[in-house]
Amino acid sequence: MNTSFYYRYNDVNTNKSWDNPTWDVFWLWWNEFKSNVDLEDYSVYVGGSFVINPKKSSDIDIMFTGPIYDYKKLYDKFKYGLDLALNKYSIYVDLSWWDSVDFCMYPRRKDFFRYHTLIKMSGQEYKIINDICVLDYFRKTTDTNLEVPSYLSFNRVILPMEKQRLPEYKFTPIKLN
Repeated sequence: MNTSFYYRYNDVNTNKSWDNPTWDVFWLWWNEFKSNVDLEDYSVYVGGSFVINPKKSSDIDIMFTGPIYDYKKLYDKFKYGLDLALNKYSIYVDLSWWDSVDFCMYPRRKDFFRYHTLIKMSGQEYKIINDICVLDYFRKTTDTNLEVPSYLSFNRVILPMEKQRLPEYKFTPIKLN
């Protein structure tokens, strides 16, 4: 059976479907990524379900923190990292900037939550498998009072999310640089 595939997120696109990531492939991606982008102003972490149980994870969450001096350069890092992951390593790397990664260790109680700022690439996210659209989402800044570059989405999110309140979802992110 020949499967057709197309994915686009903002200006990044591919006809290659991705595999569940492994640590070996992740390290290949990370070493090439960090060799080709300036990370001097950022702390970069790997987190999410990939850290908790990589065999069950379909993607890798990469979290940037630190001062943003140039939004376009941050966007370029996100774009390059995703393109590299999809088109060279056949994995999905979800790159984002957070005001803090403390939320990874928050108590997992229904009554405990905090707001955090999340920045990702904005734009259309679109996936077609066998001529059927399985994803059609437009990521944007939801706060209309913010003046932000159109190529990034700035949003406040409540953490931990519902799925993250499970005790097994508590983890310490791994600092990469």
